[in-house]
Amino acid sequence: MLTVPSFIDKGWKNIVKAIGQCLLLCLVIALVITPFNGTPFLLNVWISAGFGLSIIFFINFIYRVNPRGRDLLNNSIAMALGFALGMLNLLLVMALYYPQAFESFDMALWLTNTLFSFIVSIAAFYFFYSMYRMQSLRLAVSEQQARAAERERQMVQSQLQLLQSQIEPHFLFNTLANIQALIDAEPEQAKHMVAALTHMLRANLQRTRSTETTLREEFELVQHYLDIQAIRMGARLTFALTLPDALKAVKVPPLLLQPLVENALLHGIEPNVEPGHIAVQAIQEGEGVILRVVDNGVGLTATDSTGIGLTNIRERLASLYGAQATLTVRPVVQGQGVLAEIRIPHHGA
Repeated sequence: MLTVPSFIDKGWKNIVKAIGQCLLLCLVIALVITPFNGTPFLLNVWISAGFGLSIIFFINFIYRVNPRGRDLLNNSIAMALGFALGMLNLLLVMALYYPQAFESFDMALWLTNTLFSFIVSIAAFYFFYSMYRMQSLRLAVSEQQARAAERERQMVQSQLQLLQSQIEPHFLFNTLANIQALIDAEPEQAKHMVAALTHMLRANLQRTRSTETTLREEFELVQHYLDIQAIRMGARLTFALTLPDALKAVKVPPLLLQPLVENALLHGIEPNVEPGHIAVQAIQEGEGVILRVVDNGVGLTATDSTGIGLTNIRERLASLYGAQATLTVRPVVQGQGVLAEIRIPHHGA
């Protein structure tokens, strides 16, 4: 189906661009035709421009008057009217410069000019039709890419919510069991754990309603999580959080740090008989931010760098930042400790 756009609806810049392209096409046609029809070059430019600009005008006019009309009908009417106006321009040129053509009928001259007119009209129409088809294809590809990006964003958000639903019940049940055990033996510790759990659940609830958070909020969530685990593990766990004031307002996807901290605790600290330490850091580096979770636990196993939580983080980072963000997991020293490091772009708070 033939379709031609309305440049009028797209602003003056596009109108001027369309006219300029039309005049350039008319110049090329005049250069080709001049050696064959014996008419001066500038007159050929004037005649061809008359046809080209007339077609542009009527295409825009018809589509504004009848925007829901069938494309074939609209284009046919626009072509006919544009050709007619172009012929009037041609007759005016002939009356001014070749009046003898009206005194005695010159079949060769009339056929030559009619053929020239027809070629110019078809060329002008096909040129702008081809341009529009290319624009339409680019627009269709762009829209398809936008829809795919939106689907991927929704999928990533669903994965995040699934991750939250997987983490919370397991952690909640264990914490409640620890609180129950502490109520009689160490009531102050039980109160502390209840307060930390309350803050953490409130923060998690807010994150389920948003696609981004700040580093300050992420560190607060990790702080509450580690407070609870430190009460549970006692002297076996110490931790330190380092967040510069300049980075507190940096926007990040939610739940970037907590899965890394959980990995450090579950796979590094808990299996180790020695006391463990977890350090969580945010560091400004050029136009990027580095987030680090370091532990001194038992070190990497074969699956520690490819688990579900880490895979989920990598997919979310790729969806949001592309190649600008990375997650790496490596040993601190041979056979001991793990460093998990996220690098994300940051262009100001």
